[in-house]
Amino acid sequence: MARLIVAKTGGTIDDDVKDLAFDSDENYMVILEERIDTADGSGNLEITHNLGYLPSFYHFYESSAGVWERQLESGLGGAYTDTTKIYIQTPSASQRVKTVIWGNSQDNAVGTGRTNATGKLRIAKDGYDATIDTDLRRFKFASSGGVFKISEKKTLSITVTGSGTFTKQYAHGLGYVPQVYVFAGGLQIPIFQFIAAGMSYFFSYTIDDTNLTVTVDNNGGGMVVPVTIDFNAQILLDKIE
Repeated sequence: MARLIVAKTGGTIDDDVKDLAFDSDENYMVILEERIDTADGSGNLEITHNLGYLPSFYHFYESSAGVWERQLESGLGGAYTDTTKIYIQTPSASQRVKTVIWGNSQDNAVGTGRTNATGKLRIAKDGYDATIDTDLRRFKFASSGGVFKISEKKTLSITVTGSGTFTKQYAHGLGYVPQVYVFAGGLQIPIFQFIAAGMSYFFSYTIDDTNLTVTVDNNGGGMVVPVTIDFNAQILLDKIE
C-alpha cells in the first residue's frame, strides 16, 4: 500500500515516527471544527454537533480580555458531551469559550452515517476507501480540518520557597494567541490538590498573544518547600484566536 511520509525540517523520512511531521501509516486526531462561543448569563454553553456519537473535544475559556486558560474540570464548571451536544459551564457568566471538536469518537470506534470527511487530501483507515467513505471516523487524515502543529516545546521551571503565588512567563513570539498544552510530571494542568484544611496547591497557566504564564499557588504550606517544578509546554501553531 502507498505510504506518505513527511519529515520535519532538518530530519529525514527514515526518522522514528515520533520525530516525523506526518506518516500516513499512523492514526491522527482529525479536527472537525474549531469555534468560539459565548456562555449565557448563568455561565452555561451548549454546542450542537449532532454526530450521533461521543466526539473527542477540549476547550479554553477567556478569563479576561485576550487572556485564555484551560478550565479546572474538577472545580467550578465542567464539560461533557452526549451524542447530540457538548455542554460547558464556565466559571463566570457570558465568558467566551474556544472549543475544538475532533471527528474521532472518544473510544476511537469507526462508524458510518456522517458526511464530514472533506478536503483535497484524504487518507482512509485500513479497510476503508477514501474515494467512497465520508465519515471522519474512518479516516486517518482529512485536509479540510487537518491536525495540530507544534511550534515548539518549552520547559518552564518554578521554584517554590514558601506559601504564596509563584509565576514564570515565556514570550512565545507568535503574535497571536496559540493553543497550548502544559504538563507537570505527566499531569495535564490545571490541577488542584487539597491536602488538609487551609492547605492546598494549584497549578495553572494562561496564554495571550505575547506570553505563556505558568503559576503555582501554594496555600497554607500545601507543598513541602523548597521545591522546583518543571512544567513542560507544547505550544502549537494553531490559534485560539
